[in-house]
Amino acid sequence: MTFGFRVPGLWFAMAVLLAACGTQPARPPAQRTAVPPGSALPGPASPPRGGYYLDDGPGENPPADPDAIADARPVAEPLHRYA
Repeated sequence: MTFGFRVPGLWFAMAVLLAACGTQPARPPAQRTAVPPGSALPGPASPPRGGYYLDDGPGENPPADPDAIADARPVAEPLHRYA
């Protein structure tokens, strides 16, 4: 056996030994304290907010017949050359 075949095996053994020594010891689970009776639980962090802005919309001049506006049609496009 030549020296060239022993070196990769040595590196592998060192990596396995280092990985085995790198684990953390198991910690005991944290103890949970009971909530005393009569105490209030904290409320939500922030109240839920609306899903739109007050100034959203068509503005002063809405279209006369919004149903007459044509729907968008998907168009097949070539992929970008770097995509």
